[in-house]
Amino acid sequence: MISKIFFNSSSSSMARMEYKFKQIGNDTFYENCLIIGWKHWSWKIFRPIIKTFVFSRARGIAWIRHNIEEVGQFEAFLPELYRKEIG
Repeated sequence: MISKIFFNSSSSSMARMEYKFKQIGNDTFYENCLIIGWKHWSWKIFRPIIKTFVFSRARGIAWIRHNIEEVGQFEAFLPELYRKEIG
């Protein structure tokens, strides 16, 4: 699993996106998960404020859509980068 962390502080993160890639035959199965919040009692206090003003449902959906479009471009450039890397 690959994890991309956003809004990072020294002890926690506000949001992160986790990626899982699995080879299935000649294809790659891709799964991502957008996780918002942290494990602390303070999340219960800040959650309504963050959901309203910082990270609404619409913004989360837009973020995931952007990520899917971004990952969809991998096949256009990763093979060439891989060939260059391995010589």
